[in-house]
Amino acid sequence: MARVFVYDGREFPDPDQKLSNDEVRQHMATYFPELSNAETKDLGERKVKDSEEKEHLWEFKKRVGTKGVGSGIDHKVVSLGHCAGSVTVR
Repeated sequence: MARVFVYDGREFPDPDQKLSNDEVRQHMATYFPELSNAETKDLGERKVKDSEEKEHLWEFKKRVGTKGVGSGIDHKVVSLGHCAGSVTVR
């Protein structure tokens, strides 16, 4: 059964049936770098238009990033008695 890959609302034909879905995603990341860590979602089968054949759809979705969150750095504000303010310690 033929595979069709969907990304950003656009459909792309299977570049090589011998490649796994992950290898196709990595191949497409050459053109869409954000796919390098994308999720792969099985959209199931559909009938090919004007044919009795079916094709399997796979969607690549960008992962929602958390850049800068959970860095493990604990930011604290320390009050110094002899200063008229506070200092941020990192």
